[in-house]
Formats: sequence, C-alpha cells, structure tokens
Amino acid sequence: MKPSKSGATKRKEAAATKDAISKLPKVTSFFTPIPSNCTSNEKICSNEVVIHEQLDIANNQPNTIEKLYTLPLPPFSSVACDLASWPEQISDAQRCDLVKRGPQQVDIDFPYNIAARRRFSTVHYKLVMNNGETVPRSWLVYSVKSDKIFCFCCKLFETNESPFCSGTSTWEGLSKKLKDHETGTSHQKCFRQWMQLKEGINNDSSIDKQEMQLFLKERQFWRDVLERLIDIIKFLSEKNLAFRGSD
Repeated sequence: MKPSKSGATKRKEAAATKDAISKLPKVTSFFTPIPSNCTSNEKICSNEVVIHEQLDIANNQPNTIEKLYTLPLPPFSSVACDLASWPEQISDAQRCDLVKRGPQQVDIDFPYNIAARRRFSTVHYKLVMNNGETVPRSWLVYSVKSDKIFCFCCKLFETNESPFCSGTSTWEGLSKKLKDHETGTSHQKCFRQWMQLKEGINNDSSIDKQEMQLFLKERQFWRDVLERLIDIIKFLSEKNLAFRGSD
C-alpha cells in the first residue's frame, strides 16, 4: 500500500506550486487593455496592432524583407567607396550591401610615384583585346586613401591572400599583372560569385531572401496561433467557463 503524504508535505507542495504559478507571465502582458467605450471592431483592430508591435519588438526583426536589406550598416555608411577602409571580416549582410552599391572607379589626377617614376592610369580600367576591342574591368578599383588598386570581387569572396586582395601599388609591369590576375582561376571563381549574388539581389532570388521568406512565413503562422489562443482565453474568461473539464 502506497503511504499517503502528510499534511505538512502537501501544504509545502501546494505553496511551491502557487509560488511557481505566480512567477509565470500574465496573459495581459501580451496585449494592452482596451477602453470599455471602444466598439468590438476597434478592440479587435487595436489588439492586433499591439500584438504585432510587441512581437516585433520581442523578436527584434523587421516586418518585411525589404526592411532587412535596407538596414543601415555603419561600417560602410561613409567608407564604402574605398576598399582600403573595409574591415578584415565582412558579414553576409554587409557583402550584400556592397554588391548593391557596386564598385566605384575614380577618375582623378593620380599621385605620381617618384621612386618608381610611374603612376596609375584610367587606361588600366579597360582591357584591350587582340582584335582592338576594349572590355571594361569593372572589378578593378583604385583606393584614394592608400594609393593602391584592389580587385572588388576577390576582396569580397577570396579567402587566400593575394596582392589584389590586400592592395598593390607596384605600377611596374602592371598591365601584365592585371592580365595574369583576371585569367586566374581564383579571380574567375570570385567574379562568378559576385555576378550570381548581384543577379540574385536584383531578382529577389538570393538564398538569404528565400530563407527570410520561409522564416517570415513560419513566424506569421505561430503569430496567428498565439492570437487564437489569446482569443480563446479571453472568451473563456469573459464567460466564466472552465479551461479544462467542467469545473
């Protein structure tokens, strides 16, 4: 025969259960009380707005995908034009922001290197083919801050160090160095990644946006579930009905 608990033990357990229940968040913490003089439609609309706002604050997430991709990025707000100012580690959101901005090729009076007796020129912004056709080097960017040239796509995606990732100011034999770099497999891989990400952002078909759409869809589903639970609790409370059984 199972021994029964003493009265003192039962009272302790009841007090512990009551204390645990008192620490739980109240239902009223999820919505703001509505004045009694509001109509039923106004109460429903007001509750929906408050619930949505509080869920957004709790999740710290934007309401739409567009807001996510237009968030300000302080590290690149004023120095995005100069690759020498980029940090070593670039986040995915910052990479998308930089791809949307695109490389900016400056056309200035480039400083003259007295020791090497050479300087950078806008001529290098274009590749001259054997048949005389010119192809723009959209990946080539000059840094005014450091007096160096960078490869835009390799700076974004390359993991291995190369002169065009860290920047180079060796102007001697630059034409050959540029040609060797743009025909290299590493550069071509980074260039394809750049074009694919750019196309995905323009067409709203990037992996990040697809994942965000799934996340927002699932979040909306559970938000609807929460709203229905709150409506059920409010209805049972107003009618003085039991949450379970008939007691």
